[in-house]
Amino acid sequence: HTNWGVGSWWSVWLGTEATVNMVYVWNRIDCCRDRIGGVRVELLKGINGGEVVDFKDFPASVVWNSLPMYAFDFEGQVGQTIRLRHTSGSNKLMSLAEVIVTGDIDESSVLRNVAVGKPSTQSSTCHGGVASRGNDGSIASSWHYGSVAHTCYNKPETWWEVDLEQESEVEEIHVTNRYDCCWDRMDDFIIEVFDFKGEIIYTYNHSGGVERGGTAVIPMPANTRAQKIKMSLEGHGRVLNLAELQVFGSYGTADSKILKQ
Repeated sequence: HTNWGVGSWWSVWLGTEATVNMVYVWNRIDCCRDRIGGVRVELLKGINGGEVVDFKDFPASVVWNSLPMYAFDFEGQVGQTIRLRHTSGSNKLMSLAEVIVTGDIDESSVLRNVAVGKPSTQSSTCHGGVASRGNDGSIASSWHYGSVAHTCYNKPETWWEVDLEQESEVEEIHVTNRYDCCWDRMDDFIIEVFDFKGEIIYTYNHSGGVERGGTAVIPMPANTRAQKIKMSLEGHGRVLNLAELQVFGSYGTADSKILKQ
């Protein structure tokens, strides 16, 4: 159940590239079946986003006694994310009971957010916006949800950092901006990637802003092995509002075997 809004959506990331055959969507049946009318089911190329590989649409009008389940055939196309999205441009919400995706996936290549719940610190803390909000696993980007990290004003330096606790193979870093206000505070941020010895192995300089509530996707060079990720803003007195920093990668072969048991 989402809130009312333009372009309301729900998505699931499959963990890696997958061959998608069928997507089954179960609608709510106690009331409000019409809310799913006109929703678009999309197969996306990237992690929680990216290019639309293909899409299927629900009927524009779904009535109170309509089918409880709908099936969409993606015919073996390859992607990483399934997203359901209202495309009408009007104020809508979405209620879903269940989504099941069938197909093929190489479990040995599945990635995960290796930063979630790991120790994080920041240069200062104001308004209760502790550093751990920046990697709590939620991309809720408005302040009232209690998931946005907030540094203080008028400080000589501004930064946020997460320790992955062991060296990890990292493929992408995703940085999500605040939505409800102050989204320009993230303009021109810097990402530094450190190895287990504390040496910088990669630096990314983001030029310009990130849209309100949006996510900047930062691909890593091949074979990047990182233990700490630091996000910083240059200049005196700047404030960082970070909704979420996600690090998509793996801990290597030994950890992957544990996940399969």
